[in-house]
Amino acid sequence: MRAYHLIAAVLFGALVPCAQPAAAELAFSDCTAADYGAIAGAPEGWSCVEIERRNLPLKGGIAIRTLRNKSADPQLVTQQSSVVLDATANALNYLDHAGLDWQYRNITVVMLDPTHQGVEKWSEDDAFLPADADGGIFPNDCIVRFSTANMEGSKNGGGALMVNYQMAHEVFHCIQYWNYPEAAKLPSGRWWMEGSAEFIAHLIYPLPPRLTAFGQDFYKHWTGELSLTQNADNLMPYLNTVFFAWVHAQGNAAFGGFLTNTAKTGGEKEQIDALRAAFSDDQLTQFVRDYLDGKVAMPSGISFPPGPAEPFTIDGDSVEVPFNKAPAQLEYKTLLFTNGIYVMTGTGDLAWSQNKDSGEWGEIDPSDEIDACDEPVAIKVARFRTTTYPSKIMTFRVPGKECKPCITLPEKDKCLMGKWEFDQDAWLALLKSWTPSESASEFDGVGGDAYLLIDKNGEASWIYEDLEISFKTEKEMSQGNTLKGSGTISLSGIDIDKWSSGSGKMATCKWQRGVSIKTTVDIEGVGTTEFDDTGVSQNATFSYYCDANTLAIQYEGDVGEHDRPRWQLKRVQ
Repeated sequence: MRAYHLIAAVLFGALVPCAQPAAAELAFSDCTAADYGAIAGAPEGWSCVEIERRNLPLKGGIAIRTLRNKSADPQLVTQQSSVVLDATANALNYLDHAGLDWQYRNITVVMLDPTHQGVEKWSEDDAFLPADADGGIFPNDCIVRFSTANMEGSKNGGGALMVNYQMAHEVFHCIQYWNYPEAAKLPSGRWWMEGSAEFIAHLIYPLPPRLTAFGQDFYKHWTGELSLTQNADNLMPYLNTVFFAWVHAQGNAAFGGFLTNTAKTGGEKEQIDALRAAFSDDQLTQFVRDYLDGKVAMPSGISFPPGPAEPFTIDGDSVEVPFNKAPAQLEYKTLLFTNGIYVMTGTGDLAWSQNKDSGEWGEIDPSDEIDACDEPVAIKVARFRTTTYPSKIMTFRVPGKECKPCITLPEKDKCLMGKWEFDQDAWLALLKSWTPSESASEFDGVGGDAYLLIDKNGEASWIYEDLEISFKTEKEMSQGNTLKGSGTISLSGIDIDKWSSGSGKMATCKWQRGVSIKTTVDIEGVGTTEFDDTGVSQNATFSYYCDANTLAIQYEGDVGEHDRPRWQLKRVQ
């Protein structure tokens, strides 16, 4: 792991001699001051002793030093001083070459006696804290309290690697205080303070086991009861390492822009507002999509795969799926459609679903039929919004389309074989008969051509050559307003079924779907909306009459209160 840091440092030109003199050194704060002792964790009995000091040529010259309390045993703290200063200098040099124009000041590291002699208050308040930083009280002198005893006892183990990692974390806290002082001092900002500092620490010194655990816990917390911007849980702010890995991957402008836009006043609401100021809803949506697709990773290559989506089974005529978590929380569900043909639509500010075929994310299309007759269809739906409006998905069975088994009849009637053309007037009459009397829409025209080609090999091809069905709509709205519009349903392509016959019946079994369906709706004063779908045919049984020139077929499935569809076709070959 040390090798990783050295390689990264070389790439950034960061390996400068730690003892190189600075051009002009900033003055350290007076460590003998009473309030300095309070920040160092020893409000009483504080008497500072400098262990070691180094100058660094950053921004015209800064310095870093280590201190101890006079009552502390020198042998217990001095041996770690050089390791800590090396780690501090390496982190500062790395960040100075990271491409962001940060300002730097001095850093003092208070080396805590492993017995916590003379620093009892800090050790009582934070018994297991390896280190922490305070850059708000003394602006020119960020004070880091460092406990090697607590570090050795941490679950991540001790040693030089942990010292480097921990100091990189604390150094970035100093940068936060120096460059974003108002935001850094705000209690509600802990979610980004710890998340970005933890990311920086792992950027310079990756700890794979810790990052893996963070990735698992991040998903559980974020899909549980915690938002991205919450501080109530002590662990969640650190888990936001995942979010900052994504932010960093968007480039320096995005990373620096976020830090610049962090809230300077207020609580979680203001933090969410600041998040939205830094990233648009589309960008935040992309973060969630990237995360749920397993694309968020550290530059070291360690990725953060999500956990499983919450299952929600759809097996009914009408089901509502609620999405009602708080702002900045993630809801991620797998809708498992079974035993039917469905459509679904969203309300409120519902975000987006994952396409059931390609696995790519896209908007919910209310005209897209979900055929779950032969096997269940799983659609992943996620919602991440920074607003408070609840949302829901509504699912419906498609009227007139029920799941029917594929039936094979014993014959293949030669009379059926040939190419048959649908009658356009019959299409229009059928559509009008199927339109409910209270419907706001009325079909008013059919153009283009449609054919049924039945061959001796057992294939039945439903052929649509620019078949276009037009309709108009008019609906009375509130306050005497009338919503008017028009639209078209266009079909092109070929669906191929397997067919068989016997005793005046013809059975079709869907096989290959290639028909493209486009629905266009133009509402006056609102605009035009388009929906795309694929495939028309399904497993079905028809009764039929056939002679040399005419084929009449009637659908024999369940259509509820409607008349069963009938088509009149004429032979064209």
